[in-house]
Amino acid sequence: LGYATFGVRPAATTPTSSLRVTAQHLENRFYSIDLNTNGEITRLWDKRLAREVIPAGETANRLQLFQDGSEREAAWNVYATFERREYSFEGETIVTVAESGPVRGVVRVVRTHRDSRIEQEIILYDALPRIDFATRVDWQERQVLFKVAFLVEIVAD
Repeated sequence: LGYATFGVRPAATTPTSSLRVTAQHLENRFYSIDLNTNGEITRLWDKRLAREVIPAGETANRLQLFQDGSEREAAWNVYATFERREYSFEGETIVTVAESGPVRGVVRVVRTHRDSRIEQEIILYDALPRIDFATRVDWQERQVLFKVAFLVEIVAD
């Protein structure tokens, strides 16, 4: 039941930031992240714990496609054997820097598969120990299950 007026003006000093962002690398005071040409994380170094999070030879943020049940079934029937019927992506991947500021950095990954489009933003913040993945999917496939795999070397309940 009120209002406030705010003005925007240039800062008196340049803010300091730990962020470094390219299409292949994101880094802040908490993490160092390497990406491959598919936008998958090949290395995630936790600086606070001084350890690798991704197992050697594996990737995280790996997009996967699987056959979704038999031809006679509708969606939502996911069986324990679904991982035996994995498809590969058919299409291209474009990885670009969408933002590189003092507060947050964003790498945009756009992948296509036939008539479907997956657009993902990997967001890293200067002062927050978190990595966000904002994903938008325009899915046009039939009988295909889509999932994202994050293989990490973390033991937790």
